[in-house]
Amino acid sequence: MTKETPANKPDQRALRVIASVVGVVFAALLLELVLQVAALVMHLRNSDVHAAAGGDGTARVVLCVGDSFTFGLHATSPAFSYPSLAQSLVAARGGAPTQFVNRGVPGQSSRDVLLRLDDDLARHRPEVVYVLVGTNDHTFRPTLVRAEELASTRPPGFAWRVRTWRLLQLLTNSGSEADAQRGLPFVGVWHANQVEFEFTAEGVMRLGDQQWTWSLAPDGGLRVQLPDGRQLPIEWRLEGPRLHVACALWDPPLLFEPGPMPGPGNAVLREHLRQIVAKVRVAGARCVLLTYPGGAFARPGLNDELRAAARENGSELLDVEARFVELAKDGDIARYYVEDGHCSDLGNEEIAKLCAADAQR
Repeated sequence: MTKETPANKPDQRALRVIASVVGVVFAALLLELVLQVAALVMHLRNSDVHAAAGGDGTARVVLCVGDSFTFGLHATSPAFSYPSLAQSLVAARGGAPTQFVNRGVPGQSSRDVLLRLDDDLARHRPEVVYVLVGTNDHTFRPTLVRAEELASTRPPGFAWRVRTWRLLQLLTNSGSEADAQRGLPFVGVWHANQVEFEFTAEGVMRLGDQQWTWSLAPDGGLRVQLPDGRQLPIEWRLEGPRLHVACALWDPPLLFEPGPMPGPGNAVLREHLRQIVAKVRVAGARCVLLTYPGGAFARPGLNDELRAAARENGSELLDVEARFVELAKDGDIARYYVEDGHCSDLGNEEIAKLCAADAQR
């Protein structure tokens, strides 16, 4: 019997590291598989609704395109999405038979809506098209649709993409939003006068290529540690969605807008909306852009982008956010939302009321 020597004895530490790496990779692959299957099931479900939504040709068709807010994510049932509720409201009021077709898909960006639009218009031949899209553009920054992609006659199918990465992006954004809810509303990215800076939840302040640290002062203000060791006191307050900042570096004080400097992301959304409006008009339908209902998790500045796009393209606009601002004056606005900022059944009903009234005019 040979005695095991240190030279041929297995390196237990190396084996544990290898096992850990294999476990992490396996867990990531399993998570990706689960997300792909869930996305495929949702795609097939939406495709079934799409195929069955053609109607018999006797009803006016109203097409609703967009993301999870149109789809009715977190509604108690598909019947409580805003398109379904709008159809019920129109039917209850009488008048011409009207069919609302729900083509909302959770996670869709303006790019996805534009690529699917030709097929939707040809299949349903709507009189009115309601468009609510843009929040996922701010998260995923889609690229501009190329002319050759639009020229393809094949309707887009299931989108294969790395969904674990998209989930991590969403969780990261949700973490920043949660910081604001915990009393750190200055955390995030801001811009003014060609200057962009960021307060991170980890106590870092970034200004251009400079990086400093910040901490909360006892009086609620901020203290920024400069590279030379000095402490820079900063007074801040919110003025609506804007951040008012006063310190020795900025005289007079600056009023920062939320979000990054307008750039390629906003330009892509604007261009996609322009093309969406143009396609709807060519199809002989009326195009109506919607703003988002707002709330704690709203993308800063997005609704202003949508209003500007409507003005630039001569499109009609239903200002959903303005309706929710009015609701907030009369009672508990929280009941119109679910926990992650999507609409509850009550919130979807308010959007449906606006669309039903507009569709019947």
